Parts: sequence; structure tokens; C-alpha cells
Amino acid sequence: MTDTDNLLGGFIDTSICIRRRRASRVPVRRYSKPLHGRQWSRIIIGALILTVLLIGTGFQAAAFGQIKEVLELSGNTKGWYEGFEKNLGGNQFSYFSLRSDVSKGLLTRCTDGKMTIQWETAKLPADWGQNEAGFLWMAAVNLTAQPGTFDVNVNGVKRFEIAASNRKNWQLTTGDGGRLAFTTVQTDQYGDAHGYMSLMAPASWLRKGAGQVISITGRAENQSTWIIVFQARDALSYLHNSVANDAWMEIDLQRKGDVLAASVQAAVTVADETVNVVSGNDRKETRLTRRNDQVVGEFNLPLSALNRSFALTDAHGKVFVIKSLGEDSRTTCLLENSILVNESKDEGGRIEITAQRSYRPKLVSDMVLLSDSNLSRGKIYLMNSSHQDIAWMDSPAKCEIDRDTMLLTPLLHKAQIDTSYRFDLEESLMLHEFIRRHPGEKNIVKEMLADGRISCGANFTQPYEDMYSGESLARQLYFGKKWLKDELGYDATVYWSEDVPGRTPQMMQILSRAGVKYMMISRMEKGLYRWYSPDGSYVTMFSPGHYADAFTPLQKGFYAASGYLASNSLYWQEFYSPETASPIMPVLSDWDMSPAKDYSRLINEWDDVSERQDGGAIWYR
Repeated sequence: MTDTDNLLGGFIDTSICIRRRRASRVPVRRYSKPLHGRQWSRIIIGALILTVLLIGTGFQAAAFGQIKEVLELSGNTKGWYEGFEKNLGGNQFSYFSLRSDVSKGLLTRCTDGKMTIQWETAKLPADWGQNEAGFLWMAAVNLTAQPGTFDVNVNGVKRFEIAASNRKNWQLTTGDGGRLAFTTVQTDQYGDAHGYMSLMAPASWLRKGAGQVISITGRAENQSTWIIVFQARDALSYLHNSVANDAWMEIDLQRKGDVLAASVQAAVTVADETVNVVSGNDRKETRLTRRNDQVVGEFNLPLSALNRSFALTDAHGKVFVIKSLGEDSRTTCLLENSILVNESKDEGGRIEITAQRSYRPKLVSDMVLLSDSNLSRGKIYLMNSSHQDIAWMDSPAKCEIDRDTMLLTPLLHKAQIDTSYRFDLEESLMLHEFIRRHPGEKNIVKEMLADGRISCGANFTQPYEDMYSGESLARQLYFGKKWLKDELGYDATVYWSEDVPGRTPQMMQILSRAGVKYMMISRMEKGLYRWYSPDGSYVTMFSPGHYADAFTPLQKGFYAASGYLASNSLYWQEFYSPETASPIMPVLSDWDMSPAKDYSRLINEWDDVSERQDGGAIWYR
């Protein structure tokens, strides 16, 4: 086994043999010299691998009533104007939203009465002459029983007061016809509402030929209650496009005599539409009708339709693209601006096929760019870890218990069940503690270190390098690297130090002399570096930017997670030449005291993306 193989540990093989060939060019930054593909591979620790040949969201799914509200909102906002054009104040803030491509927002709280957010809408035409105008923007609202009141001004005049509450949908009115409303689309993992805020303003409030200035200020109530307005300039058009393009449909096929009888259930967005059905060379149309709160339809297929292609389209494009009707399958296709997921199951003679089409233009664009780039010959290496301060979350004793019960015990359990599972521990202190608490687990820890299911940093802790003497820093490796070798037979070659301020230029010399060749760091520009000590010795260092950058989007479900994977991969494109044989795109999943995560579902869903509407292949199997 080569040194590279040992450091990589193992991987989830996604059907392509790993080739470690020399890359022509990878990032060159400060303190660096060019690094090649083999050197890239060496710094990647225990990683799950996603091939990159081509190509639920942390939110609770919206109930039918909420879907109905959104449909009505879309219908009622035809001819309206975008409610956000540019920020005019401060309190900019980054937070997740109902769209994975939007995170920049403006935040106000009911703290000291001075936390104002202010922005301008899209312009009204100079010749505008209506009685009223509507504006819509993306927002999130803290659903809470705590007190809190927000004053809303339009063009410098107070028009509304928003009182904090647990209501997901609400509307405020004024005597002269003004209306301010909030419609929830989804609730997040904290139970707060994400959706659209809308304003209908009478002509007397508005400025022709200009954008309208809107501000929201939380009153001085010493409360953390909040409202976020997201800086999305396309909130209105995105709402209309998503309602038009999003689709859900289920078809149940049962054999009745000499035909397959198909029963359709669909989303209310396709009520009273005619859909086109294609089975082999046979074509037919069927109309979907609304029955109470459901949309249904029926049609028949000949028995010869089995094991033949099946397709169904609505007014906005493909809904089903099944290659062989009756075979169990799951496929994901990139359409022009949406992602289409088809699943087919044979339930004992009854065939169930489902489709979900989701409007995701930014995600589709990034995945197609990735598919068409030279990166398509490469791999995404997903490194799985958990950032562990000795005592930041509580006392040292309490954190030791948490590391055991929340992380290490479940981690070893996962890795014993699934031998392809991989996890990187930052420092040997974690294994010191665990083996002291569970001496009977020492042999399984040794086994997992040996076969790559877990790896461990060479240091005892993550020291404040500029606060300690050379002797103290050397002893980090004595109690870390040497202990791992003597007690567990493990040769640690990576120094983890993602979240510690202060560096000493001598650290690279100490690491190099101790046989530690690689360093994981954070809070520094994303890239791969050679970091030199004054004596000329160096270590090869990887920074993901901030150690926690990837963790949040990777927890939000396929669309947000794959969007992050695609955009993060595209970041590395400029550092590889077109001739690079097998580019590597590293991703670090890490968070403070996070539990051991299992990303096999994400990897499988990523692998399901197998084609795109223009006929280009996404994955070579």
C-alpha cells in the first residue's frame, strides 16, 4: 500500500476506479509552491468520494394549506413589482432562506430601538397611473410568544405595526387601503417561518418613476425577536416561475384484463390541465380534474407498454421519463431550469411511479457547468469531521462525556456496521479520553485506525501556537503522535488546527521534524499551500475557508447540499488545466461538537443524477 493509499484510507466507490495522476496546476497562494495531483491526494484524510463526471432542505415540508396560500399569492400578484432592489442601510446578515441560492439578508430585532433595516423597491414607471401598486419580497419571521413590535415605514411615513406572534400567515390593513401581509412557504428546523412579505400601497403613498423606500425597525423592548428581509431582486419572478414549474405526480398502474389501468394523483398546480402520455410509439392525451383538494386523472395503456419507455409532459415540460416501465428505478434529470426526480417500483404486480419537478435554476446551471468543465473527470472528496474544543461548550469533564456519548460511541457503532464509513478526529486527546472510559474498545479503535475507517490528528490538542514555548509545542506531538504510535500502532501525519488564533513560523519546522507532513487549517483563504518555516522546512496545508462553511448546507437536503457541492467544486476550476487527468475537489464537513454524520444518502442522490434535457450525459457509469 502506498503512502497515498494509507492517507486516503478508503472511500465509498461510486463505480469509477480512482486514478491518482499528476495534475498540471492547482492553487498557488501565499507561502506556497505549485502542488500536483498526487500531493493533493496526500492531504485528503479519510474521505467519502463522489464522482463528478456530470452531475427536503432543512425545512419542514409545507402542508397543503400552505401550498394553497402560495398558489393564491402567485395568482394575486400578477402585475406587481419586485419588493427589493437595493439595500439603503446597515444590519446586513447572512442566513439560510427557503432558496439555497439566497443567503444575504437584512436583520432587525426588538433590542434598543435603533436596529433599522431600509431598502428600495423596483421603480414604478414614470407614467404609472394606477390606484395602487403591489410589491413582494422574501422574508423570514421569528415565530415566538415573546413580545416584540416592529414599525414599518413606506417613503418615510409610518404605515404598519407588526406584532410578534406564532401566526404563520397574517395581514395588516390601513383605513386608506394599504395592506401588508406575510405568507409562509416553509418552516425551518427552529420552527421559524420563511416565505414572502407583500405590500399593497395606495397611490397616495407612492413615488412615480422611482423605487419606494421601505424600512422596518424593532422597538426598544430588550428582546431578540427578529425579522429578516432577504436581498433577492427576483423574489416575485421566482415565485411565479416556481409555481409554474414545480410539479408532483403519482401514477398507480394495475392490470385489468388486457390493459394497464392508470390512476393519477397530482399537485393542485395542474388542475384542469391536459397532459400528454407517450408509451413507446403510442401517444394520447388525458385531462386532470380537481376533486376536492386533489387533482386526479385516468387513462389506459396496453399490456405491451410494460418494459417499454414511458413519458408524460404537462404544459411546462417533462414530468415522467421512464426508460422501462415496470422496472424498479430512480433517476434524476436536469431540465432547463428544474430538477426532475422519477422513481418506479413494482409492488407485487402493481406499478407505482412518482415524479417531483423542482424549480432550481441556479442549481441546474452550476451542475451543467460542472458537467461541461474539465472537472467532470475528477472526484469530490467529502471529509467528515467534528470540531472539538476542550471545554468551550461546557466544563472539560462535561465535554469529555459529550464527546463520548454524542460522537465517539455512535461513530464506532456506525463504522462497525458500515466498513466504508469514514471519519477524521482532530486530536489524540479524544481517543485518550475514550479509551480511558472504555478500555475494552481499544482493539476496535486500533482496527479502525489501521483500515482507515477513522483517522486522527497527530497533536494532543490544538494549541495556541504563539503562546507556548518550542518545548511545549514539541510535547503536543510527544503526547499525541508518539502516544498514537505506541498505544494504537497508528502513524499520524496530519496536524489539525482549524479554529485557533495565532501562528508561529517555527511550527512547520517542529511538525516536519516530527514526521508530520500535512496540516488542516481554517479561517484563511480557501486553497492548498506549502507553508514554510525560516529554516526551509514546510508542511502541505489545506484550508476550506472556514471549517464550518460546508456543514450547514450539507444538512439541508439534496437541493441545498448538491448546490453547495457544485458551486464549491467550480471554485477549483481555475486551478486545473484542461489536460488535468483527475482533478480533486475537497469538501470539509465540520461543526462545533457536531455528531458523526452519515452522508451515504446524499452521495446516492448525487449519483442518481444521470441525464439532462439537452441529451448530454451527466454520469458515466
